[in-house]
Amino acid sequence: MTMTPERAVEFRDGVINKVETLLDEFAGGTISRAHFDVVYQRYSRQLHIAEQAIDSGDFSEFNRVINDTPTVILHQTVRGTAIGMSIIHHIDMHTIRQFGQAEIEAPVLDGIMANLKDSQKDELTNFSEIQRVSGNKWIVVCSLDHTSLLTIFDNEPAAKQVQELERRHHDFESANRNSLNQLKPDPETLVYPVELFIQTS
Repeated sequence: MTMTPERAVEFRDGVINKVETLLDEFAGGTISRAHFDVVYQRYSRQLHIAEQAIDSGDFSEFNRVINDTPTVILHQTVRGTAIGMSIIHHIDMHTIRQFGQAEIEAPVLDGIMANLKDSQKDELTNFSEIQRVSGNKWIVVCSLDHTSLLTIFDNEPAAKQVQELERRHHDFESANRNSLNQLKPDPETLVYPVELFIQTS
C-alpha cells in the first residue's frame, strides 16, 4: 500500500479515538493500570511517528509502525486472566475446594494465611486485597464471614474483575450459608458460582 499524508492523518485520527476508548476503559475499571500503561505506550509511539511522517513526508518509520503486531493481540497478552482459585474455610483454615492452577508458593501462602488468621482475631472478616506475587502473577484475596477466596491471575486484574470476584464470593457464601456454619462442610454438597469466573475472566 502506498502511504500518503492523507492516509497518515487517517491513521493518526484513528489512534486518537483508540486513546479515548482506552481512557474510558481505565476510568470504568475494565482494565488494570499495567494494562493501560502498556497499551497507552503503544498508542503514544504510534501518534508520535504518525505526526513526524505527516510533518516530514518521510514514511519509512511509519510503514514499520502500521505493520506492528495488532494492538488487539497486545490487549490479550496483558489482560488480567484468572487461572486458579482456592476457597479457605475460616473455622480451621482448611481448603474447601480448588479450581484451575491454584498452587501458591509456600512462603506466599504462609503469609496470606497468617494475615487471614490475624484478621479473624481482630474480627476483620470482610475485605479484599490485591498483591503481586512475582513477575506477572497476582493474587486477589476476598474475605467474608465464613471463607476467603484466593484467586491467582496472570497479569494485574482490573477493578471490575475484582468486583465480580467479590460478587460471586458473596453468592457462594449466601447459597451455602447453612453448610458453612459446620466444622467440616462437605465440598460435594456446595455450589460454586466462583468457579465460572475462571472460565469467563
